[in-house]
Amino acid sequence: FMPSSSNDGIRHLYHLGWDQGTASLFTGGKLRTYLRIGGCIRESSMAFGDLLNNWKSLRALDLSWSGMTELPNTLGNLLHLRYLDLSWNSKLEMLPNSITK
Repeated sequence: FMPSSSNDGIRHLYHLGWDQGTASLFTGGKLRTYLRIGGCIRESSMAFGDLLNNWKSLRALDLSWSGMTELPNTLGNLLHLRYLDLSWNSKLEMLPNSITK
């Protein structure tokens, strides 16, 4: 893909591979699906939380095999989220209070 300065039209993002920081290129607010296939999320929990703040329309989020040790509290702000995959994250010990409401 060729990232552009305007990516508001992107609705579904399938992130393949191990590219560092690729997700941060997509700050458009209308993203509905983020599926990561392979590789770890290299953004810090705080930086990834900032991304989630921009993705308010997100309905499906796949963080399987992401290597995350903690989840950002902003995950609870995703009011439309219906699917969350956290499988194969052995270092993830607890969920943030914001999503256990």
